[in-house]
Amino acid sequence: IETVRKKSEEKIYKAQFQIKSISGETFYDKEWEFPYQIGYALEHNQVQFDPISHFLDYYAYLVLAGELDTYGINLGTPYYDAAVDIANRALSSKYSRGWSNRIKELQKITHIHLRPLREAKPDFFEAEYFYQEGKYEEAKEHGLKVLDAIEKVVKYWPNNRYLDNFFDAHYKSFSQIFKNDNKNLERLMNYDNNQQHRKIYENAMK
Repeated sequence: IETVRKKSEEKIYKAQFQIKSISGETFYDKEWEFPYQIGYALEHNQVQFDPISHFLDYYAYLVLAGELDTYGINLGTPYYDAAVDIANRALSSKYSRGWSNRIKELQKITHIHLRPLREAKPDFFEAEYFYQEGKYEEAKEHGLKVLDAIEKVVKYWPNNRYLDNFFDAHYKSFSQIFKNDNKNLERLMNYDNNQQHRKIYENAMK
């Protein structure tokens, strides 16, 4: 919570919000405004927009969508669609502040140029599973599919923060999956601009 101001009969709170998941879904929002008073009930009415409950629902849908994408190609799409529905209703409400930017970010996540990364998520988690089972060749086989997908994303949209988030969550796993495979570790260093990650990739080389 950053500030509180009086507007008509309401107290309007301005806050920052962050949500993360184990699989690497990360969202940070600096523009959340909502009215609040003691006894305020969270309402999930599908018609009337609620600036607290629907804001939380929106980000819950984004996280769920990203998580479901790890189980199968584009399984998260219905949840991204549900998030779009909330955002559109928010824009036409009296609490529309910040929602145009949220829609822009959602459009980036679901953009065709980011789709290869979404579609590669199941392969990444298969790679992690095989690595943990000691099946290193199978792990690398799935890992290579992920690298190929990342290459497509980098070609059309380098330096996007959703790819950065993916690397932040999984760079250590990548370094394990491709340990001593200098060729593919070098590919990772070309795609991942984080210098701390680069040190880990270098340590994994022969």
